[in-house]
Amino acid sequence: MNLKKFFALALGLPSMVVASAVAITSFQGASRLKRTTEDPYILTLDSSTPHTTLTSSFQDNVEETVTTALGNEKVFNFVKARASSGNYVELAPKGMIYSFGSENGCLTGMFEVTAVFTGASDTLRVRAGQANDLSSGITTCAPVPLTSGQPATIPFSNYISFIAGESGNVIQSITIKYTCEETEVPIKKLDGTYTGMGEDNFLYKMILDDGNVTLSSMDRPTALNLSGTATYSNSTLTCNFTSPSAYNGLIYTFSVSGEFHKFSYVSKSGTGADNITVMDLYRVYDVENFQGYSETGHGWDTSTTGVDQYHTSGARNAYVCEYKKSSSDTGPVGGQGWSLMGSNDYLAFNASQGYTGVNATPSAKTVSFKCGQNEMRFFHMKAYFGMPSFIGKGSKLSFFAKGPFQTPQMELDSGFSGNMSVSVYYTTRVNGSTVNQCTTQQFYIPAESDWQEYTMDLDPNKTYYSFSITTKAVNNTGTSRYIPIDDIRIYTYSPYTPVTYGNGTPSGNFHGHITKGNSKAVASFVLALSCNSSGIARIDGVEYTIRNYTYNASTRAISITTTTDTSYIGTISGTYNKITDTITGVSMSGTKKNEISNNGSISLAHPELHWHCDGDAGSLRSVFVRRYRDGNGNLASDYAYNDDNILSSTEQYVSGGRSMRVRPLSTGAGFALAHDFETPRTLTNIDFWVYNPTNSSIQIRVRICKQPNFADIQAAGNLIGTWTVSAKSWKYISNGFESAPIYNFQILDFNGSNSSGVALYYDNISIH
Repeated sequence: MNLKKFFALALGLPSMVVASAVAITSFQGASRLKRTTEDPYILTLDSSTPHTTLTSSFQDNVEETVTTALGNEKVFNFVKARASSGNYVELAPKGMIYSFGSENGCLTGMFEVTAVFTGASDTLRVRAGQANDLSSGITTCAPVPLTSGQPATIPFSNYISFIAGESGNVIQSITIKYTCEETEVPIKKLDGTYTGMGEDNFLYKMILDDGNVTLSSMDRPTALNLSGTATYSNSTLTCNFTSPSAYNGLIYTFSVSGEFHKFSYVSKSGTGADNITVMDLYRVYDVENFQGYSETGHGWDTSTTGVDQYHTSGARNAYVCEYKKSSSDTGPVGGQGWSLMGSNDYLAFNASQGYTGVNATPSAKTVSFKCGQNEMRFFHMKAYFGMPSFIGKGSKLSFFAKGPFQTPQMELDSGFSGNMSVSVYYTTRVNGSTVNQCTTQQFYIPAESDWQEYTMDLDPNKTYYSFSITTKAVNNTGTSRYIPIDDIRIYTYSPYTPVTYGNGTPSGNFHGHITKGNSKAVASFVLALSCNSSGIARIDGVEYTIRNYTYNASTRAISITTTTDTSYIGTISGTYNKITDTITGVSMSGTKKNEISNNGSISLAHPELHWHCDGDAGSLRSVFVRRYRDGNGNLASDYAYNDDNILSSTEQYVSGGRSMRVRPLSTGAGFALAHDFETPRTLTNIDFWVYNPTNSSIQIRVRICKQPNFADIQAAGNLIGTWTVSAKSWKYISNGFESAPIYNFQILDFNGSNSSGVALYYDNISIH
């Protein structure tokens, strides 16, 4: 919450109602706060009731929830605390009681505290800030010494913590004076970017800014840009558009979810209503853009000792940083084998070299994370301290990264690549027992690469609370590098303008089934649609080469003809659904349709496990890794990390405008998924395209792995097929195998005629 809002609360402006209450509650969880006529709100933690969560032993972190008279919940955390005689709370040396502003604005505008405690008068301290984290930037005060029983004025804040001194303190009571929003949520709480797919299958973006609204299309053939004003009342957002003139008078209303995550369509009326589609919109969350920092600062590392244990500052205060050392060390988050960092270069802030491309945040600030021989892990501070505030909800997390630099100040390119894993946590506090409650993906950051977007899938049904970044140098030379990261976002629909290739047609392998007579689905129907008009329609086990097809971007209609048996197959038609990335209402006009009971209603979709191979080199390397054979023909135990081992190529492709270029070795080479499936997947078929650029035929083999870590890669039963690919041509390979739970697969070139090590091109890979 910003300063403007805090002042509005304090002054009791018409849009904010400042109510009054006195409340007394113990440290016992879920106690209800009661109101009196006193102004402002007063929250008192006292010793009137025995503890139910604190025990007679010191605990690292105990959560207590109190509920205000308005029904808002407020969470307090006790760090290194135990129950003391008299129902008091005893804090160990540098122990802490802290609380963050909750999402529904429970405690806001805190401005005075009084603590009754034992110990020297200057040992218990209080820190407060407006930022919803442990920031000690310009809006957060340094630790203020308290005198027992005497009020202390603090800046207006929605975060507060009490920190014990070197000898600890026994707390009898704490009283906090604060203001609170009682009635209407202000329109400014909805400020931000929202994106979604309309019923016309086009993407839209809405931006709200203090009651001003813009709505624009992102990929329509004819662009749409509306502007106007917005109001919010009773969970309803009403947008009144005034520009352009064709929409002057349009009223569009949405129902707003309780956490402001989704705008659901309610109605549209007025000028231009018939010309604008129905749409739902989802919030785009700025998880971290580093704009709120001004320096590297003092972080949560081995130097945080003494009474300044919690007096952190700058960008480093947002991260608890540790590195993998030995099993005898114990880190603050991950447990055995991790130690707090102590070097002076593990994280650096840069105010001028951040990502500045399309849709970037206004400033060029960024942070570079150290990447060395050992794994280095940067936990979002919220993960460690259990901040009860979410960072986002959606189906994707994206961030921008740049190739590693030699120095933390981003002065010189290092010429080395780095691996980076991003974990996003759906638990409010991360420790040794909850560290696996997350969604994780590994990324390869190529040497000397420019800023590029990397994405990972999230569970749209989960709420995410924090994240961590783990780095490790690819080239194990002992030299450290520094990876710049910027603009971390969570979204349901991307806020970035879609990139299209070729003529913009849908691409990839689409799978479905036909039904013959009374039988269930008996045959696969595969369309490998192509921007360069090379594809295959595989119907009832027979392959037909696609001669050409048309795609109407306005109506989403697809029409396909093949080179042979046109009277038997005829024209294949359907409609592309951009929301689900499926082709629906598929039918054939030839005599074949008489055998198929569901002709005209066939649906085609990508398999669950499919890769278009349209991404950049970094995104491809985060999914696939090259494995090679040694001189004896055995699979080598290590990956081959040459900078050109896997590249994104526009030289040859089947669809989407790009393919994956894999460089072999003279003894033959292959590639596999960079990470095994976490649990084995029961699968029966693999499909992909491969291009042979040489002047002679080559052979391609495919193996599956029924054990993790390629332990059984050489097992005879795991070789599922061998195919010959003619010179200078693409080949579509589709091979079924006996249903089996598998962890990974490998596609490899084993032909001596390719002894020169010419790169092959792969596209539209799927396994199902």
